[in-house]
Amino acid sequence: MVIDIERLQSRRAELVKKITEASQRLMQKGVLYEQYRRCGKCKRCRADPQAQPHGPYLILHYVDSNGWATSRAVARDQEATVREQIGWHRDFEYRSRDLLKIDQQLLEATHAEAKAERQRKAKAKREQLKVSGSLSRSRSRKESTS
Repeated sequence: MVIDIERLQSRRAELVKKITEASQRLMQKGVLYEQYRRCGKCKRCRADPQAQPHGPYLILHYVDSNGWATSRAVARDQEATVREQIGWHRDFEYRSRDLLKIDQQLLEATHAEAKAERQRKAKAKREQLKVSGSLSRSRSRKESTS
């Protein structure tokens, strides 16, 4: 059991280091996708409903700090940066989940180890009582016979 706890603690230290590194970067939660639109204003869009729509536009869809689903356009020259920020956030979330799992496993292992230690102590105490109880009985028998 000790080996497992040491391994978990080592893995936890690695994750904490990586999460700390990731938290130093700008992160963006959301999904980046391409979208085509029909404006309804240009002659092409009004004249032919089968005409090719405008686009593709890059759209970032995310949930804002108030909990509202929000979308915004992203310039093409910002695509790589936004994708990197989304990747950092996703990596941060995965590592955070892994850290919580490891913490739970560490707690369970620590509790199991403490329980086993309590049981060992109780067993040793029972053994000691058996030995001392048999000694005290034999002493009392000797005293009563003499």
